Formats: sequence, structure tokens, C-alpha cells
Amino acid sequence: MVSTYYKNQGDLIASLITVIDDYFKNDITESQMFDSIKLIYNNNKDFVIRDGDIAYTIKRRLGKRRMNVLKGVLNVNGKDRY
Repeated sequence: MVSTYYKNQGDLIASLITVIDDYFKNDITESQMFDSIKLIYNNNKDFVIRDGDIAYTIKRRLGKRRMNVLKGVLNVNGKDRY
């Protein structure tokens, strides 16, 4: 399990990468990934969202494939959470 509160954006990004990559490697289930990402997001919104969108640094470091997963988790039921 990952931490839920982060001191800086770099640590948060590293955790998001770990969670998503663990899902891709089938080390965790989809529901575990959703729960982890939601928990990280809800406890660190100020690091994740900048000017109404996902922070540029997060987009750049996660890359397209991981960003699609992140957006999918944060856009549950067709509603953006950010």
C-alpha cells in the first residue's frame, strides 16, 4: 500500500507510477488501483490539480498510457472529479 499524504509533487508522482505499473503487471486488482488512486487524489488535490486541470508535471512524468488510466479513474461515471 502507498502513502496517502505527500510532502511534494515528486513523491506523489512516484506513487502514482508505482500504483499504475503494479496494475499493468497484474500485481494489484483494478479495484485496488482505483481505491489507491482515489485516496491519493482526495488527500492531495492541491498537488494534482492546477488551474482546473491535472498539473503539467504530472502529465509529463506519467506519459500517455498512465495518464489515460489516471483520467479514467478520475472521470468515473462521465463526471470529471477535478
